[in-house]
Amino acid sequence: MFVAQLQLQDSGRQLPDPSVAGLLAGIQTDDRQRAIASRLAEAGKTAVLLGDIAMSLPNLGVIRYLSGVIAVMTGAAFGYLGNAANSCGAWLAGAVPHRLPGGKTAPQAGLNALAMLEQKLAAYLLLHIEPELDCCDPVLALEALSGAQCVIALTAYRTAAMNQYADVLLPAAIYAENEGSFINLEGRQQHFRAAVKAPGEARPAWKILRVLGESFHPGEFRLDTVAEVHAELQTKLEGILPQNLGAWKQPDCLPAVNSGMQRLTDLQMNSIDPLVRRASALQQTE
Repeated sequence: MFVAQLQLQDSGRQLPDPSVAGLLAGIQTDDRQRAIASRLAEAGKTAVLLGDIAMSLPNLGVIRYLSGVIAVMTGAAFGYLGNAANSCGAWLAGAVPHRLPGGKTAPQAGLNALAMLEQKLAAYLLLHIEPELDCCDPVLALEALSGAQCVIALTAYRTAAMNQYADVLLPAAIYAENEGSFINLEGRQQHFRAAVKAPGEARPAWKILRVLGESFHPGEFRLDTVAEVHAELQTKLEGILPQNLGAWKQPDCLPAVNSGMQRLTDLQMNSIDPLVRRASALQQTE
């Protein structure tokens, strides 16, 4: 990616930001990398896409910045192949540590998932995940949970592992027993309703979170229906159009090349969440 950018610079195309050249100074290209750059520049209708592995790398910010520069220079579309059905919706709703709803910068950034585990917090709230199977570093996750004073799990399933690390299990409805919306990679919002009623005392996770939030901050979690949640979110999203070629922060320098081993966690499609992991027919197709 980086060396392809250098070749585009050599081909006579103007860099969107002249400082990019300084950022890439000293990088050498080979014939294969120059061929990739030439094809991008000459193909006409192209796209630069960041996939699941790129989205989970620690240096995603650098990769995204340079990918965007390449897309601008080649006239290519730029997009993401997210690792979850509602990744776009989560970002727009502010379900990330450094953003508020609508993509506004948070006045004080919170902790990301890795930092939460590394800092060994006193309490954890788990939402439809089994850390021993869903975290990139399950050993670190279980160490953090076992040392916490309180672990609350919102889950549709009870396992022997949960009995070890969770102090409270709250039954939460699965997706087919829930209602809500998705925002797909095109930026289009799609609504859905519950197909069946949740069994027993299970409730939609958002309702459980609302009750917990209201207990800690009375009056701040006043929305009682999904329609009210959608309406309030829409007010935060007014004027926002789907656009991936936005302004990204340029890194001060490129990260050093890691000459050692780097762990890349990749799950099979039929192992990505608690529901499909328990579908015996799907597991036979692995």
